[in-house]
Amino acid sequence: MALTTKANVLLIASELSSITDDNIWNLILSDVDNLISSSVFGLKTEMAARYLVAHQLTLINDKALNSASGPIVKDKVGDVMKEYARPQKLEGSEADYNRTGYGRTFLSIRNKILVKISTVIPNV
Repeated sequence: MALTTKANVLLIASELSSITDDNIWNLILSDVDNLISSSVFGLKTEMAARYLVAHQLTLINDKALNSASGPIVKDKVGDVMKEYARPQKLEGSEADYNRTGYGRTFLSIRNKILVKISTVIPNV
């Protein structure tokens, strides 16, 4: 059984209704099912899955994030010239999640669930 549904994702991200290919939806839903464990997220499993699906589909759907050109940084009228800034590449999974509001919400849910472990070495 899927951790979340297309209908639940569309309740929080109605703009994703423009993705009409059910193969894409099914693939991302399946991928997220393999990434999220109900033994870790407990009662928040569906919510975490919903936001992670919305994040991943937003990245697919957002042409601005996936295009090779960024905002116009130079414009010239004579002989028509435009220059585009290169989009900043984000590295690392946390930076990737920060690319969308849905990813940031997923991080917030995850960070509230997971306990961070640190090692303290006594005075040696």
